[in-house]
Amino acid sequence: MTHWIEKYTPLRVLPKRIQAADYNRIRLGLLHERLPWHLRLEDFRTMRIILDEHVWVCADEMQNGRPVLAWTAFRTLEREALNTPVECELRLYHIHAGLLMGSVLEALVEGIEEHGKKDRQGRAPVSELKLTRVNLQKPH
Repeated sequence: MTHWIEKYTPLRVLPKRIQAADYNRIRLGLLHERLPWHLRLEDFRTMRIILDEHVWVCADEMQNGRPVLAWTAFRTLEREALNTPVECELRLYHIHAGLLMGSVLEALVEGIEEHGKKDRQGRAPVSELKLTRVNLQKPH
C-alpha cells in the first residue's frame, strides 16, 4: 500500500543522518502510542507532526495538512548497533522547509522525551506534552 505522502512531489530530497539518541527516543515514543500519532507544534503555530512507523511528516494545517517536510526511507536494517546514526531521506515540500528542519526535529525529540518522563512518573495523561520552549499535543 502506498503511503499518503507519496501523492505530493517534494521540491528537494536530501540524504539525512539522524543521531542515534534522537531516532531511538522517537521510536520508543511511537511504541507507546496509537499510530499515526498527531502532535501540534505550538511555537510553529500552524504546524502539526504526523508520526508513523515509516514516515515522520511536518504538515501545515493552514494549507489543508499539506506537507512541509518529511523524514522517510529510514535505513535501519543497515545499522550495526543502537548507538549508530540512522540514514534517511529528508523531503522538502516548501521553499522554506530547510529553515525549519533542525528546529522541528529538535522540538519533536524534546517533546517526546519530556512526555516519556511525565508518563513514567504518572503525572501526565498520555495526550499531554508540555515544554518551556515547545508544546506538542495529541488532538482530542
